[in-house]
Amino acid sequence: MIDILTNPKRRKNLFYYFIFALLCLPFVFLDPSFLGGAGSVAGYAAKVNDNYISIYEHRSQVDQLTRFYSQVYGPEFGQSINQRRQLAAQALQQLVSEELITQKAHEYGLYVSDLEVAETIRSIEGFQRDGIFQKDIYDAFLKNSRVSAGEFEKRLRKQLISQKVRAYFMDTLVENNLEREKNQALDTYKRKVSYLKIQPDQLKTQLKISQEDVEQAMANPDMKKEIQDYFAKNKESYQQEEQVRARHILFRASSEEEFAQANKKAKELRDELNQQNFADKAKEISEDPGTKKRGGDLGYFARGAMVPEFEQTAFSMKVGEISEPVKTAFGYHLLLLEDKKSAKEVRFADVEEKVTKAYLAEKKAKDLIANLEQYVEQKDLQAINQLAEQEGWNWETTKEFDLEGRNLGSLAEVDRFLLTAFSLSKEQPLAGRLLRSGDERYLVRYESSAEQKVEPTSDKPEDEMLGPNRSPIAMRLMDQWLQEVSQQAKIVTNESLLR
Repeated sequence: MIDILTNPKRRKNLFYYFIFALLCLPFVFLDPSFLGGAGSVAGYAAKVNDNYISIYEHRSQVDQLTRFYSQVYGPEFGQSINQRRQLAAQALQQLVSEELITQKAHEYGLYVSDLEVAETIRSIEGFQRDGIFQKDIYDAFLKNSRVSAGEFEKRLRKQLISQKVRAYFMDTLVENNLEREKNQALDTYKRKVSYLKIQPDQLKTQLKISQEDVEQAMANPDMKKEIQDYFAKNKESYQQEEQVRARHILFRASSEEEFAQANKKAKELRDELNQQNFADKAKEISEDPGTKKRGGDLGYFARGAMVPEFEQTAFSMKVGEISEPVKTAFGYHLLLLEDKKSAKEVRFADVEEKVTKAYLAEKKAKDLIANLEQYVEQKDLQAINQLAEQEGWNWETTKEFDLEGRNLGSLAEVDRFLLTAFSLSKEQPLAGRLLRSGDERYLVRYESSAEQKVEPTSDKPEDEMLGPNRSPIAMRLMDQWLQEVSQQAKIVTNESLLR
């Protein structure tokens, strides 16, 4: 699609930056719990109060997200089922957020004029040549994106309204004297620490359990009883669900006319297909970017992983069979069933060695953490460093941060991390215990501190006094406002799009 622009390398970057700007304009997204539930929205992605969000809009948003993340994480991004589900959910959250903001903005008399939309499009560098807007580039972009000018400008209008709403929160935000004094205090005291981060689940997978260890454990009656108890507690993770392995060829569709054309194409192609040429035809014809390069291979999947129509067909087929065209919200599919695995009740004897390894790894991980806790309690930094070197744990050093955790990133969310960091000193450099955040453990060590003199700001203009904190505070206020709006709204989503 980027080949439509003059300089492919440069224009490609501009295009993705532009798409990213459309996707990530500074307004907040709803918490998934506010997306409502399933309802009568067949043929639509969601219904927000009285307005519908089309499946086409949702698919277009998923495609844009996929293209953007592929630039960041590589071309394979979006091929796994979990990634596709996450993309579908993120796209739906963004579209519902935009619709809610637009509806509420209209209630307040806030609109975006046709002139504003036109000026925004003309100002986008990706649609310019030598600094001048080129309609042929814009038209080519629309054609290659398979989106009409009306749909594109409708989406852009919603984004511009979201910008206006955010600007409203920015303009109405006033920081009082107490808040300024608090921020001055925050700017005064700084810390830098290092920390060890221990992840037990990851640790278990990294530990080496020898065959000799396994055989000795299995030969020990007392330990074997413990292993059997471990299996009983974790039995579900060893069971084998019914699974199928399939390939598919997708003909995308969104409108009634496109569905009819897709069905016709699928029927015509089915007569040409067999087990030997299916993968090659999928690489050539399929319109599913996530599986096209793999010849339509979906791998093994259990019930609940695919949309109901697709799943029902796949699990009813015989190995080697090619399906009739199957209609889903995405278009029409042709399936080739390559293999079936029946559900199987696994006995302890079937997986004894595998369970023994897992049990020994978990036990060893617990013992290592217990040893670390003992060294921490004894403040034996030498023993701690020896254990860390032995297990490949590395001390990480933070940036300099303040009492509110600015520059600390996600570590600011770790329970008691800030309090612990500011309680340490040169004289007492090591925390007295491990901190816990979920299953993770953290050990904190003092590195340095700083006390800075902050000049009074009372004679500065209000905008300057707000400084860099202004935008995050405005975003938090807007987030609270949007959550309140969503609670009052009637939101119904098409859950089949998120499976």
